[in-house]
Amino acid sequence: MRYLIAFVVLVAWVGMIALSSCGGCSTEVLSEETSPDGTQKAVVLARTCGSAAGLVVAIGPSQFDATNDVFQVMLPSSEWPEDEKWQSLVRVEWTDPHVLHVSHPSDLEVTLKTVKRGFVEIAYQETPAVLRSGARKP
Repeated sequence: MRYLIAFVVLVAWVGMIALSSCGGCSTEVLSEETSPDGTQKAVVLARTCGSAAGLVVAIGPSQFDATNDVFQVMLPSSEWPEDEKWQSLVRVEWTDPHVLHVSHPSDLEVTLKTVKRGFVEIAYQETPAVLRSGARKP
C-alpha cells in the first residue's frame, strides 16, 4: 500500500511537470516566513495546472522548486476556495531556527508530508475542516 501511494504521488508530480512545460501552469507565492536566524525561508505556494491545483510548503535558502517541497495538498477545481481564502488554508510559523510548524485544514488531501528537511524539523497541526463554501464542518 505504501508503494502504491508513493507511485500515485510520483505520477501526479510527473503529470504536473509535463503540463507545466506546456505553459499552462502557474505558481503564486501566498506567504513567506524567514527562520529566526535568517538562513532559511518557508514559503506557501499555490501551484495550478489546468484543472489541477495544489498548495505547497517549500523550505530553502532562496529558490523554490519541487525539490524544496516538504508538504503538498491537492485540490480538484470544484473545491478551489475563493481567491482571498487561498492564503489562509495552509500556514507556516518558525518556532526555532530549526523547527517549522505547518497548520492545515483536516479535510485537505495531503499528498506529501515530510517531517525533516536537512536540519529543519517540521511539525504539523490539523485545524478544523473547511468546506469550499467557507462553512466549517461540525
